[in-house]
Amino acid sequence: MINKPIQINEIFYSFQGEGVFLGKPSIFIRTTGCNLHCKHCDTKYSWKNKKLITPGDVIDFLNNVTHCDNIVITGGEPLLQKDLAGFLSLLTSSLRPFHITVETNCTLFKEELLEYVDLWSLSPKLPGMGATYKPAVLKSFLNQFQFGEISTQLKFVVEDSSDLKLVNTILHKNNCGDVPIILQPNNHGVKTTSQYLKKYKWLVEEVEKVTSFTGYNIRVLPQMHVLTYGRRKGI
Repeated sequence: MINKPIQINEIFYSFQGEGVFLGKPSIFIRTTGCNLHCKHCDTKYSWKNKKLITPGDVIDFLNNVTHCDNIVITGGEPLLQKDLAGFLSLLTSSLRPFHITVETNCTLFKEELLEYVDLWSLSPKLPGMGATYKPAVLKSFLNQFQFGEISTQLKFVVEDSSDLKLVNTILHKNNCGDVPIILQPNNHGVKTTSQYLKKYKWLVEEVEKVTSFTGYNIRVLPQMHVLTYGRRKGI
C-alpha cells in the first residue's frame, strides 16, 4: 500500500513563506490536482502535469536534505490523493522525526489522516478567489481542534473588504478565539514588490478598523516568498 505512487507536481527545499512557521526551512511536497480551480490561484500549474512518484523517491529526496525536519504537504489539494494516509504513515514511521504540515482548501475532511499531521493549515477560499468555502468541513476540522485532537491555523487570502467581512462572520460563527488566524493579501496581478506591499498595507489598515476582531489571535502577514522571489515556481 505505501509503495503506491502518488501524484506529485514538485518537491523542493525552501523556507515557509506563510503562517505561524513563517521563515522556517521546509521541504515542500506539492501534490497534483485541485477540486476548486480558483480564478486567482497562484499555483495553477499544480492542477495538472502530474508526476507519479513513489514514496521511495520522496524518501531519497528527504535523505539528501538532512538538515531540515519540517515537511509541508501542499497543492493543489493534497486530500484528493487516494493513498495520502499510507504516504503520511510512511513519513511518520520510517524516517527521522519530522514536523508535518498539511495545507488544504478545507473542502474535504478525512478523519483517518488526523493522527499523522502536526499542523493543519486550513485555507477556506473566499469569494475574491472565485470560490465558496464549505462551512460543514471547516466545522469538522475546528471541532477536532477544540477537542484537543489536532493543531491548526486558519489562513485567509483577502481580496477586498467583502472578503474581510466574511472572515469576520466565519470567526464568530465558529468560536475561533484560540485558533491562529492568518490574513494575507491576494497576490493576483502583482508584478513588483512595491505593488505587493501596497496590498499588504491596505489589508493592515482595513483590519485595524474591524473592532470585532478583538479577542482573536489574528496576524496580518505577507507571503514572504513573494516578497523575496516574486511569483516563481519551486520556491
